[in-house]
Amino acid sequence: MLDMPFNEVLYGEMAAFFPEKDAGDILLFGMTSAWEERFRQDFPGDVFQTASLHTEVPETWHGRFSLIVVAPGIEEMSAPESLLEYLHALLTPGGALIVPFRNACHWSVFQSWCAGEMRYSANPLLRGQGRLFSFPEIIRLAKLTHYEALRVRRIAEVGEPQLLQLLRECGAEDEGKNPEIAWWIIHMMEIPAGVVRLKARYTEEVRRLLARLLHRLENGVEEGATLVSLRQLLVENGIEAGYLKDFVKSVAADAARLLDILRKEGLLG
Repeated sequence: MLDMPFNEVLYGEMAAFFPEKDAGDILLFGMTSAWEERFRQDFPGDVFQTASLHTEVPETWHGRFSLIVVAPGIEEMSAPESLLEYLHALLTPGGALIVPFRNACHWSVFQSWCAGEMRYSANPLLRGQGRLFSFPEIIRLAKLTHYEALRVRRIAEVGEPQLLQLLRECGAEDEGKNPEIAWWIIHMMEIPAGVVRLKARYTEEVRRLLARLLHRLENGVEEGATLVSLRQLLVENGIEAGYLKDFVKSVAADAARLLDILRKEGLLG
């Protein structure tokens, strides 16, 4: 994850999600010492543990933490959904996760391009093998990894009016991709294990393919071919209408709209 220097503004927005009363056991995940020390200093009544991508956590940590705080930099991971699913198992029932996401459509991402420099590797959001998320994609990621009840704080960094106007003309504000938002700080609640078991009824491969096809259908990507593939997947795996409805509600950005599409196509019985 990103070895990011301590940032007072970002820290303040993450800390704002801490409950007024002591939260109990809290896991700081992927934090450098500067971040860890500040959390411990400002919340002395809480019990903190730390872990990283390279830490093998004890079995006793499963279902232990009421709150997990993830270090900045999840967008630089190749499989962030795997991390969020892993952390889900460490939360208590009703536990929460705090994750900061950098906005892939922030004006700074495109600044050098618009200046004619075209320096791909110079931008920290575009280096490595990471994933860049728009806000609707963050919502889908949370749903896909069994989280709900999202609360959001954001950090704005104002850019030059001329650059912002150019980005707007290029559609940089579509789907909530506001170019002046530098960070979204997301507080999300774990979905109860009973609901997760419903999602786990089919293999991970089938669920991922189902989520991908529904995502394509929701966004109008090759609708005809997507519908053919979706029908085939439903038939081959015996996926029932009730399960499909629940699955849509857990992964779609606009579940009502997608359910209406499926209903019109006769896929909900």
